[in-house]
Amino acid sequence: MRALRRTLDPAWIEAASAAVQARALALPVFAGAATVGCYLAASGEVQTGAVVEACRRAGKTVAVPAWREATGGYALARFDAEARMKAGAMGILEPESPGWVDRVELFFAPGVAFDAEGGRLGHGAGHIDRMLAGIGAGLVTVGLAFDCQIVRRVPMGRNDVRMDVVVTETRTFGRLAAGG
Repeated sequence: MRALRRTLDPAWIEAASAAVQARALALPVFAGAATVGCYLAASGEVQTGAVVEACRRAGKTVAVPAWREATGGYALARFDAEARMKAGAMGILEPESPGWVDRVELFFAPGVAFDAEGGRLGHGAGHIDRMLAGIGAGLVTVGLAFDCQIVRRVPMGRNDVRMDVVVTETRTFGRLAAGG
């Protein structure tokens, strides 16, 4: 799947990402969330700039994963428009001076592959799963993917967090896909 993503044309990624984000922002759960967590996309991933901008326009608090030395793992940091950014522990952009956020109602998650039941395959280290598990009850998780990332079945371990919804450029599925 990683090799396939490396072959995707940047212009196609931009266009498909716009379609994925539009579908994700149309979810009823987005309208009701005051604090939204969202990854900052790496190369080959569904881009998330439109999600972040929509949150800001709507007055929502935006939080992004950032490495927290105190815990040796990822946590959510407030992502204000004026935040100075740096490359984090895994090379992903994060706020230089994080203000930690304990709770979000909604989290847009990246993944290498997803399945129709909300199974999510990350990059293998479990960072996102541990971070999401620490948020607790009431969190709605939305996986953002390209159609080519949807597989028949993603192997899920006991510590893996299942997505409530998975959104691609042409499909939306999961337990909250229809009504949120």
